[in-house]
Amino acid sequence: MTASTRERRSILPVAGIGGFLLLVSGLAAPTVRAADPNPPPNRLEQPMADLAVLPAADQSTTPHLLVLDAPADRSRVARLEVLERGTTWTTMTAADIELDDPTLDERWLIGLTPTRYALIATSPEGRFELGRALVVDLEVRPGRGGPAIVEIGRRPLDRAIEATGAADVDGDGRSELLVHFRPRPVADRSCVTSDLAVLDGTTLAVSRELSLPGPRLGAAVIGRWDSQPGDDLLVYAAVNCPVGPDPGRLRLLALRLADGVVAHDLDLQLPRDQLASFGPPLRLDLDGVAPDEVVVGTATGLSVMDPAHAWRAVPIGSGSALPLVAGPDADAVRGAQRIAWLELGGEGGLATARVRRVATGRLAIEAGSALRGPDLDGSRRQLITDAARGAAARGQPATAWIADALRPGCPDLVVPAAILPCGEGSLRPGAAWLATRPVAVMPIEGQRRLLVAAGLAWDPGAGLPQAPTPWSAAPLGWFRHGASVPFALSEVRARDLTYFRDFPTPRASVDPTTGLDATTTLPGFTGTRLFVLVAALAEGAVGPEAGSGGSASTALHPSGAVGETGRVVRVPVPAGLESGRDGSFVRMSLADVTLAGGAPAGRWAMHVIPINDWGEAGVPAVGVVSRDTIGPTLSLDTPFLSPIWPAPATLSGAAEPGSTVVVDGMSQPVELDRRGRFVFDTTLAPWPQTIRISATDASGNRTVHDVSIIGGVDYRRFPWALLAALGLLGAVTIRGLGMGRDESAATARRMAAGGGTRWSTAALEEATGPVIEDLPPGNGLPRR
Repeated sequence: MTASTRERRSILPVAGIGGFLLLVSGLAAPTVRAADPNPPPNRLEQPMADLAVLPAADQSTTPHLLVLDAPADRSRVARLEVLERGTTWTTMTAADIELDDPTLDERWLIGLTPTRYALIATSPEGRFELGRALVVDLEVRPGRGGPAIVEIGRRPLDRAIEATGAADVDGDGRSELLVHFRPRPVADRSCVTSDLAVLDGTTLAVSRELSLPGPRLGAAVIGRWDSQPGDDLLVYAAVNCPVGPDPGRLRLLALRLADGVVAHDLDLQLPRDQLASFGPPLRLDLDGVAPDEVVVGTATGLSVMDPAHAWRAVPIGSGSALPLVAGPDADAVRGAQRIAWLELGGEGGLATARVRRVATGRLAIEAGSALRGPDLDGSRRQLITDAARGAAARGQPATAWIADALRPGCPDLVVPAAILPCGEGSLRPGAAWLATRPVAVMPIEGQRRLLVAAGLAWDPGAGLPQAPTPWSAAPLGWFRHGASVPFALSEVRARDLTYFRDFPTPRASVDPTTGLDATTTLPGFTGTRLFVLVAALAEGAVGPEAGSGGSASTALHPSGAVGETGRVVRVPVPAGLESGRDGSFVRMSLADVTLAGGAPAGRWAMHVIPINDWGEAGVPAVGVVSRDTIGPTLSLDTPFLSPIWPAPATLSGAAEPGSTVVVDGMSQPVELDRRGRFVFDTTLAPWPQTIRISATDASGNRTVHDVSIIGGVDYRRFPWALLAALGLLGAVTIRGLGMGRDESAATARRMAAGGGTRWSTAALEEATGPVIEDLPPGNGLPRR
């Protein structure tokens, strides 16, 4: 039997059942363990424009949140939702408020009562035309299926709104809406005024129109600054009337809202271009009766002013100090208030003190505590100083907070880079709160949890990223200057405010490659915001070497580089996870960062600055990112021996770690370990079959392999050529041995017949040899 015959006979019995296997092979498909489902999205991660905390039934109940979504570009709809905290924050009810005009894309809330809010929608600041505005009166009402957001009324206005506040103008206990309009341009040298209006809290009709001299109003606070009923406005104003060679003065004015009378006019003896040097005044109420007290900045220094005693000033800080926060003090039993400020001059630093009214009626400053500038890290000090200056210039409240964080009735003082916990007497280092703001503390799942708003916007050409200013963080008497930057919310443990001595700082890195679609992956801890500067690199251009990008203070300031684009992305906090405690990543597209003229780029220079939900800035990272066009590695092992159907066969392979590996016929991708190894089960027929397997990396590059596998014994791996050669050689050898034996037998038979041996005469005569032929005689050789 030849080798080929033997091979055919060995296959035929198996092929005999092949038809049956072929019929049923489609009944069994590859199997793989299902991947864990993705965690549900966290509602707090959706960008917000404003936030209010609705009243809770009691102190042990988690309150509902009223959220105004960040507007989509040129959207005619403002979306509001009421959120409820169960296992996660979910939407209970929503309302889409039609605005009619898509240019009204600066939006915020003003609280008129705990459940009534004015929605302000106005043309953005910075446009030269007068613009338009719309005020919508909304109420959150209880219902059978949950709360409902009800529109009560609306009032269109033919001028854009610059600032707003809630004021009890008549002293009747009801709030009206105070509105400051965008200034009207004038063609001549007549005096320019700042126009205000009071909108009725019930009908939104304009009940009073007021004016102040000067084209601009600075930071302000609403309170009661005289003995007359009703709220007043204390505001910095740049006065230029009468018009003349004098450039005008900066003044501090107390405007009585009931009749428009200026009840107090303090000349600060400063040029009006210093308007942005003062932060919003801080309203105090030491004794519960009018008038209120106030912390203001003047040319001579930061002071507590007492309108009840002819506006007597008690100095507390230098002329370059910025007020940060004022509120309840642990010693409130004596009617005390705690104030904090930031010193910008000299060595700088943070300071806090208690203010109270003594028996003589005068104001006393006591229990002071300070952290000098040298006690703060240099980079940190620069960041908080520049952030406070920027907030003051925009008329926004500083990132500071006084609230009962750890236990009710015991207020903690929180300021950038420092904290004064309730019951302690001295400031100590705390969280930086850069571009981040604590907004509320509430009971959640049996713990006191702190809600933190993290800003999601940055204009590198304008300065540091801004902290959000949601309504829920409103200081007493807030006169709100414009909308908040968009923000996300995080839940953190309130006790971490005092638990941490050194707050954890995030880290950044730059992935050297992107996907085919120019999407890059940025890793980080949950909740980390990544402030990214990116510029397209032309072919052959040299970018920065990968590594550290210097200090955050330097990186976050305007760079002035041509072609740089600023981005903010956030490593999301999935529902059920805590901010800053789990590693994750976020993807960012660079496709729209193009070369000059709009040509697509293949390389980008990137600068990444990480900031977490505590406002702690990490070390920036720099590097060059290139578009990745190479598919991931992929291999599948083909076994020599494997089970055949119906028994499952386990196949293994390897791919680039982090890739998504899919096997045709499987409903789910296979699971990879950290080294990229994977296994899956399938059924194999005892003849060649093709398994298609693909791997897709994070960049979107795809590698596909078609692998041929045989169940049972993979006979294709036998060395058939070598076996055939050995068989042929064996056949030749066997044939030669057979011919030799036949010749020997014939010789033996001849010898036996002749009676001789192998070497006898007879044998020689029988042997073949030369023959001598007899020739006839001749005459010899011819001669020449």
